[in-house]
Amino acid sequence: MRIWSYPIEFPIPSKKNRYEIRFFPPFWLAIKGIVSRFRKSVKQGRLYWIDKDLTVARAETALSYIAKTHLPKDIKPPVVLEVELYGEADIDNSLGVIFESLHLSGRLPDDNPRVISELHVYHRGPGEGARITVEEKEP
Repeated sequence: MRIWSYPIEFPIPSKKNRYEIRFFPPFWLAIKGIVSRFRKSVKQGRLYWIDKDLTVARAETALSYIAKTHLPKDIKPPVVLEVELYGEADIDNSLGVIFESLHLSGRLPDDNPRVISELHVYHRGPGEGARITVEEKEP
């Protein structure tokens, strides 16, 4: 059984209501007139996509890099994941950011029960950030 633990020393943003409507800027400039005419003629419908807020996307990228530096490539699921949150973290939405970062890092293939068979979450009070502990379960 192997265990790894590492700190996150900055606040983890919540994914809740943190999405933005985005277009690739050159694309938007090219179609702006077409969209305007389309909206006037149809009176309904939208031509956009919803994406993560930049704060959330940057946090997921930073957390995935931290996970890559602290966790080996050869973690064998199932694992026990322990998350200690500090400060005013929104627990369920902060977990979404943490799960996504572990997946982006390539250290865990998914967040389904075959990969993370146990999840322990603690709110530890004042401060900011988190401590992540990953433990391989014995077969």
